[in-house]
Amino acid sequence: MSLVSLDGARRHPRLAIWLIALALGAALFFGWIGYARTLDPRNVSWISHEDPATHLIGWEQYRNAPLVQYPITKNGLYGLELSSNVVFSDSIPIAAIALRPLSDLLPQPFQYLGWWVLLSCVLQAYWAVRLVLLRTDRVRDAVLGSLLFITTPVLLERFGGQTAVGSHWLVLWALWLYLNGRGVQLRAWAVLLVLTVSIHAYLFAMVGPIWAAHLVACWRQRQLGRREVALAAATVLGVVAWMHVLGYFMIGKGAAAAAWRSNCDLLAFLAPAAGARQRWLPVIYNDPWDGCMYLGAGAIALLVGSAAAWLVAGRRRASPEPEPPRPSRPPWTPLVIVVIGLALFAITNDVKLLGHHVVNLPFPRTLDRLYEMFRGAARLMWPAYYLVLLSAVWLAIRAWPARAVTWVIAAAVLLQLYDVTPETRIKRTELAAPGVLREPTDPVWTVLGEHYARIVSVPTHNRQPDWPLFAWFAARHRMGTNIGYLSRVDPVAEAAVARAHIHAIGTGTYDPDTVYYVPGAEVWNIARATMGPEDVALIADGFRLIVPGGRRWMAQPPLPPLAPLWTDQWLTFNQPDHTGLLFSGWSWWESWGTWSIGPRSRITLPAPANQRVRVSFRWFSPFSRRRARVQIAGQRFDVAFPIRDQEVSSSFEVDATTPLLDVEIDVAGVVVRPDNQRTVGIGLVAARVQLASEPVQDLSP
Repeated sequence: MSLVSLDGARRHPRLAIWLIALALGAALFFGWIGYARTLDPRNVSWISHEDPATHLIGWEQYRNAPLVQYPITKNGLYGLELSSNVVFSDSIPIAAIALRPLSDLLPQPFQYLGWWVLLSCVLQAYWAVRLVLLRTDRVRDAVLGSLLFITTPVLLERFGGQTAVGSHWLVLWALWLYLNGRGVQLRAWAVLLVLTVSIHAYLFAMVGPIWAAHLVACWRQRQLGRREVALAAATVLGVVAWMHVLGYFMIGKGAAAAAWRSNCDLLAFLAPAAGARQRWLPVIYNDPWDGCMYLGAGAIALLVGSAAAWLVAGRRRASPEPEPPRPSRPPWTPLVIVVIGLALFAITNDVKLLGHHVVNLPFPRTLDRLYEMFRGAARLMWPAYYLVLLSAVWLAIRAWPARAVTWVIAAAVLLQLYDVTPETRIKRTELAAPGVLREPTDPVWTVLGEHYARIVSVPTHNRQPDWPLFAWFAARHRMGTNIGYLSRVDPVAEAAVARAHIHAIGTGTYDPDTVYYVPGAEVWNIARATMGPEDVALIADGFRLIVPGGRRWMAQPPLPPLAPLWTDQWLTFNQPDHTGLLFSGWSWWESWGTWSIGPRSRITLPAPANQRVRVSFRWFSPFSRRRARVQIAGQRFDVAFPIRDQEVSSSFEVDATTPLLDVEIDVAGVVVRPDNQRTVGIGLVAARVQLASEPVQDLSP
C-alpha cells in the first residue's frame, strides 16, 4: 500500500450530522478566542488594526456609490482621483456586491467582517474534513484532523486583521478538487476560480496554479479532450472578464511598484509563532506584515511521530501489503511542482535561515515585476503549508493501527491547542484595545461634514498618520477623501493630484467644495498666505485645515502670526518636521533622511516668488552609475550618481513664479534593499533654496 492513498470514502450516512457538529465546534472555537462580539454588525469598537479599518471604510464608502456603475466595485469617494474600488481596500468584493442593494435597509455603520471570519472558520473545517475523508471512512478521525486546520497559527494570525486573505478554505477546496480523483470537474473549478477572484487576488494566485496543475494531471491521464480544453479556455476568458468587471484593471501600470516585500524563512514551518509556547527555535516571525508559517507543536509532533511509526512498521513487514484496486487518481507530480514553485517564490531571492540572510540571488526584471505585483510573497507558501499539514494527518492514518489513530490525532490536537493558547490571549488583548475608528471631537467637524463634499490631504500619502480618523469621518458624512489605506494606488493619478494641489496652494485657487488638511508646517504657512478673504484657516483637534469659503459658516479663529514663507536654510528629511514637503513617491523618514520608493517622485520647496533661485540637494543612490532627471519650474537637469551610497551635492538655478517650487525627480529604475526588502530609488538627505544672486556656499547643513 502506498504512503498516501488518494481513495475517496463512500458517502457516510451520518456525514451531515458530523458536519453540523463540526460547524458548531468551529463556532465555539471562534467564541473561545473571544470573537463573539465581532458578530454584532453595528459594533466597530473591536477594530484595533488598520487592515480591518480600511476593509470597513471601503465598504461604508461603497454604500454611497451608484448602484449601477462600471466597474461594479468602483468606489470613487474612497481615494477620489486615486481610482479606488473595494478590491483595493480588501473589503471582500463578493460580500460588498451582495449587500450593496440592501444598503438602505442596513444600519449605519454595518460591518460584516466578524461574520466573514466565522464563515471562513467553519468552511476551513468543512474542507479539511473533506480532505481527510479522501484517506479514511472514519468521520471521527476526519473531524479530529480538521481541528488542526482551524488551530494553525497561520490562520489565527489573520483573525481581526486581514479578513479577506484569511479565507484559507479556498486553498483547501482547490486541494480537494485536485486530490479527489473525480476527473476534470470544470464546473466546480470555474465556480471556485470566480469565487476566489471575488474575495482576494493573493488567494487566486494560489488557486489558479493548482487548477493549472490539475489540468496537466488530467491531460496525463488522457481525461482532457477537445471539449474540456475549450471549456478550460472559456473559463480563463470568463475569469479575466469577471476581473475586469470587478475593477482589477482600473488602476494604471506601476500601481504595484515601489513598496516593501515579504519573504519566507527556510525554517518557517518550525520556527515558533510570536504567541506559541514552544521555543525550540528563535521566534523569527518572518516579517511584520505576513506573520509566520509555524505549523504548531501538535502538527509537528504528529508529522514526526507518524513518520517514525511508518518507518518502524515498514521494517517489520516482510513484504508490502497488497494494494486493493483504487479508482483513478491524479498524479502527484504536477501538484508538487506547482506547490514547490509557489514556495520558492515565497522564499524570494533573499534567502534567510532563522531570520539571518544567507544569500541574495539576482533575478531578471520580469520576475522582479511579479514581486512588485505580489509584494506579500510569503503568503504563497500557504499551499505547501496546508499540503504538509494534510500529509501529517494522512500519514497518521496510514502509519498507526486503526484502533490508535483516533487517540494519536486527538493527542496532537490537544498539544496544538496548548501551544496556541497564548496566541488566543493576544487576540483577546487586541479586541480589548482601543479602536482605531474614532470620531473627531471639535464641533467644527460637524459644520464641515454638513457643508463640504470632500476632505483631502496636501500632500497625501497612502496610509499616512491619522488616516483612520479622516477616512472614517469622511465615510460617516458621505464625503470623498484621498486619505486612506489602499493596497494599490494609481501612480499617474497620484502625480497629477500632487501637481494640482501644489498649484492650488501656490496660487490660492482652492476648490470651494473641498476641505484641505495640510499636515506640513511650511505648506500650511504658505496656504494661509495665499488663501482668499472668504477662506478660513483653523486648527481642529490639532489638525491644520484650510476651509474655502468658510466665513459663510464660521469666523476666522485666532492663529499664531505667519512665519516667514521662505528660508534659505537647509531642510533635512530625517525628521517629521519637513516631510510635509514630500508630495508623492516617498517612504517614511529615517535617521539619515528619506527614500523615494519608485521611478518618479515629487517634492515641493518654499521659495521667494518671482525671483531667480538656486535649488540645492544632498542625496545618494543605492546603485552605482545611475542617473536621475530633475524637473523644476519647467526646466530639466540631469544628475549622475557614480558610486553606490555615496552622497552627491547638486545645485540648479531656476525662476520661481509662486511661493512653492514643484520638483519632479525621475530615476532610471529602483532597487530592492536586501536588509528590509523595500524597493527604493533615491535617498534624499536635505534640500535648500537660495537666491541665485547670493554666493555659492558650502553644500552642507
